[in-house]
Amino acid sequence: KYAQYVKEYTEIVKVCRFERLTQPKFDLDKMFVGEPITQSVEETDVIAAADYARPKYGKVAIAVKKLRSAWSETTMSLQANLEQERLEDSLEEVYMKRIATDYEDLAWNGDSSNVGTTPRDLLLKRLDGWSKLTAGAHVIDAGGASINRHMWSEAIRAMPKMYAND
Repeated sequence: KYAQYVKEYTEIVKVCRFERLTQPKFDLDKMFVGEPITQSVEETDVIAAADYARPKYGKVAIAVKKLRSAWSETTMSLQANLEQERLEDSLEEVYMKRIATDYEDLAWNGDSSNVGTTPRDLLLKRLDGWSKLTAGAHVIDAGGASINRHMWSEAIRAMPKMYAND
């Protein structure tokens, strides 16, 4: 139920792959098809077997880093509340939405060099997020110039081939 809530209450995590873990370090199998496999052909064209698309297989090394989400409620708040027996369900939903938001924030904005002490800093220092991991990747420095045709050409050439046709 936990993973279901996390997927339900986030946007980007919905498209991420979820795996049940049995150990903190392992290799995750991956399959990748990077080039377009659909082509314009005539009815009589014959495609050679060598031209058929084939996936690339590999592995990604995974090292899990532990996170903890903790909260508490007083006995009095559980006994004397407007929702009565529905309070626990409401609290679970509210906390799961917050946890999902935390995970999404960590995925995007994580920075292991963070030295702050706020609750958000303590979360974000756990790992490097996508913003940090992609900083500087395929950057074209225009030196302050306005965008022009040459700059677009340079950006397309710097882009990995598998994305050039998207």
